Amino acid sequence: IVGMLSPPFRPFTEADEASFADTINRSDPDFVWVALPGVRMERWIIDNQARYRRGVFLAVGDAFTLLSGRRSFAPPWMQRMGLTWAYRFCKEPLRLGPRYLRYNFIFVAYLLWDILRGRAWENMRPTN
Repeated sequence: IVGMLSPPFRPFTEADEASFADTINRSDPDFVWVALPGVRMERWIIDNQARYRRGVFLAVGDAFTLLSGRRSFAPPWMQRMGLTWAYRFCKEPLRLGPRYLRYNFIFVAYLLWDILRGRAWENMRPTN
C-alpha cells in the first residue's frame, strides 16, 4: 500500500480532481482501489482515466465496509445462489431500494409481471 485518499462527501470540483490526480500520480501505484457510492465510482474512473499515468483502477464498491466489519456479509448459502443483493436489500431497504429500483427497473418489472401471473417459479421446478 503506497497511499490512501479519502475524498470529500460532496460533488468533486475541478480542483479536487486535480489534487486527486497529483496525489495518485506521485504515489506511482500499480493498483488503485476505488470505493465510491453507486455508479459514481464507475463514472469517476471513466471520466478521469486520462489524468493518471499508470495503475489499474478497480471499482470495489462496498468491499472496504464489508472487510472492516462495519457491514456483514451475506450468509454463504445466499452467496452461492447469487442472492447477496437480496440480503443487502433486506438489511438496508431505505438506502438500497431506490437504487435497485432505478437501475434494475426492467428486471423488477418482468419479475413482478411473472409473480402476478403465477409463473415466477414455473421454470425452476425440477422435471422428472
